[in-house]
Amino acid sequence: MSKIYFAFLSAALGVLIGRLTEFPVENQKLLSEVITVLVFFTIFPAMIGFRFGRIRELRLQPLLSSLFLNFIWSPLFAFALVKSFESEIAFSVAAAILFPCPSMNAAYVLLSGGNLEVSTAIMGINFVVGAALYPLLLTIVAGAANYEIPISQIAVSIFAVVLLPITVGKVVSKIYLPSEKIRRDLTEISLNGLVFTIFFTKSHEINLAEVFSVLPISITFLLSTLLLAETISKLIGMKREDHLSYVFLTAGKNNSTVIAVLTLAGKYHLAVYVMIHQFVQIMTLLLYSKKR
Repeated sequence: MSKIYFAFLSAALGVLIGRLTEFPVENQKLLSEVITVLVFFTIFPAMIGFRFGRIRELRLQPLLSSLFLNFIWSPLFAFALVKSFESEIAFSVAAAILFPCPSMNAAYVLLSGGNLEVSTAIMGINFVVGAALYPLLLTIVAGAANYEIPISQIAVSIFAVVLLPITVGKVVSKIYLPSEKIRRDLTEISLNGLVFTIFFTKSHEINLAEVFSVLPISITFLLSTLLLAETISKLIGMKREDHLSYVFLTAGKNNSTVIAVLTLAGKYHLAVYVMIHQFVQIMTLLLYSKKR
């Protein structure tokens, strides 16, 4: 829970300090460069020890269920969302729910008593497919929302925040593999720094009423996806531990990667809304993991 508290604090301090000075307005280029560095170091530590899972651990039912929810249900929800609500807030949440596999998936699975090995294997496949399809899916949804966001820009961002950190991480891991605690701490420090800097950079433009209007949209997606996953699992008679091995990486999304992609694409204000969705996601999935 400390993760979400520190993220909230970083966001609040970014807005508060930013509004007390004209520095964010006068130094957009410098702050953009700082954000680019923080984006890399937010993703990089996790990629040093990233595992795609062992193929023999895969189970067909949870794998197919995860692919359906991530690449059919989620894009349909995103498309319907931007068609129903023509706003940047709706588009931001739509952008967030198109990239699967939350960074806290392992924690959710362990808390709920799911099968971590199966989940890791399923997550590897969903992550790779998600990274490959994200530029195309986001372009389709952006077109439906009449929002201009070049596919080439998103593709370059995906390379910078996914493929490059994985490649560099694998090379570094051959030389030195830091402990999981060190990697987790580095990620949290960089993420909180990124949250602070983005909110600081856009402090003069943030409308708090608009920011919190993300809540009902996020809650609707999360609860409807959890309900759909529960229904699918019951209909096909899936074991409890198999259900828990895939449900979190479908309702939960990799918001840190989406934030990084949108930030590198210069869409800082959209990243702010994605961060609010991330807060809602963490709280909802933690509650589900403990009650389930």
